[in-house]
Amino acid sequence: MSILHLTPDEPLLIAEEGDFLIVAKPPHLLSHPTRPDGQPSLLGWLHEKYPGEFVALVNGWNRETSGTVLVARSPEAASKLGTFDDAEGNPQILSGTGFGPD
Repeated sequence: MSILHLTPDEPLLIAEEGDFLIVAKPPHLLSHPTRPDGQPSLLGWLHEKYPGEFVALVNGWNRETSGTVLVARSPEAASKLGTFDDAEGNPQILSGTGFGPD
């Protein structure tokens, strides 16, 4: 069995559907810009890749954390996708401190 060990320097598009995207966020990349200093962010990457389109992060991670990020492609999808919680209200998302086994 072979396991692909990824450590991308930029986000990796995992899935692209009409209503949503799934993106692998590498560690040390901001999810949202925090100040106007031009530091790269996942949201900025999405705006460059999908100019003029609606994109909204359904979940985000701290800078140090890598993981999958669900991205809505319309306000309606953002509203629906924001409700993917378990019975206790915990979001059902995957995260880690890197890509692949530690």
